[in-house]
Amino acid sequence: MSRSQELARSAKRWRIIGVLAFLLGAFLIYQKVYYEMHDFYAENFELYQEEMTSIHLDLTDAALLDQAMKEMQTDCFWQAATLLEELKKHNASATQIAEWYKILCMVGLNKKDEAIQLLEYYTEQDDFDFNREKALELLRVY
Repeated sequence: MSRSQELARSAKRWRIIGVLAFLLGAFLIYQKVYYEMHDFYAENFELYQEEMTSIHLDLTDAALLDQAMKEMQTDCFWQAATLLEELKKHNASATQIAEWYKILCMVGLNKKDEAIQLLEYYTEQDDFDFNREKALELLRVY
């Protein structure tokens, strides 16, 4: 076998090894990108799902609050208070809004003692800032 044939054979062998190494590298890069994208989409899907759940709860809260306001406008204070209790079950952040409207319900029902107790509770809460000034003013009036 001549030297040129050996070199041709060696070049052919190295070409095959190079192609196989390229394919293996491409496959490994594909796997790495695929798993990173999978993790990215899985993480974003969880965030999206949480956001959609909170939007759904916000819409539920808004519907309940709207219905409670309608009940209060027609002097159905007890039904409004019941709806506000339901609102508190759906979303913890709606507690202060529910408590505020419950205070208004007690005022509307002329339940002065309960209204004063709720007003005192409401004004003592540090994280309740919804209509705090109005609550303090109502407490002073009572």
